[in-house]
Amino acid sequence: MRKALCVAVVVVLAWTSVAVAQEAVFRGLRWGDPLSLLGEVTQVAVEDTGIPGLAFWRKVNEDLVLGGVVPVESIGYGFLDGELAAIVIVGGDYKALSGIARARYGRPTPAYSTADSEVYVMSESVCVVARDGQGGLLMLMSGPLFYAFQNHEQWQIEEAAKEFQ
Repeated sequence: MRKALCVAVVVVLAWTSVAVAQEAVFRGLRWGDPLSLLGEVTQVAVEDTGIPGLAFWRKVNEDLVLGGVVPVESIGYGFLDGELAAIVIVGGDYKALSGIARARYGRPTPAYSTADSEVYVMSESVCVVARDGQGGLLMLMSGPLFYAFQNHEQWQIEEAAKEFQ
């Protein structure tokens, strides 16, 4: 009986982890999807992210209205070594983007949030909603990309701290 229960728990956990990993993050796309799934794209010039292999693209003729009600200026898709790792939505109303994130992900994670940004940490993704001038910005990142950014920021802090020695 105990052995059967353990096997059942392992099967349920394995199925659940596969289901979570396969969950779409935005407009049917999943982390790790190839660039080819976007269709016709143009590359976006961005300043150095500090993450080698990270490049951003925009879909040609992208629908720039979320859910048919929230207009935005642009939607960029970040690919790390050819796999979808980030989605950046720029220029929407901050309150609307915050409301979308809360409706989808629940309450922000207090340890990472500030007065000008809300951060939602889930098992496979991280969502950041921030004020960007008069509007807002919503960025979705795969968990591994978020932790790569954190490691890069820590390295920058350590390098800057050397100036005080």
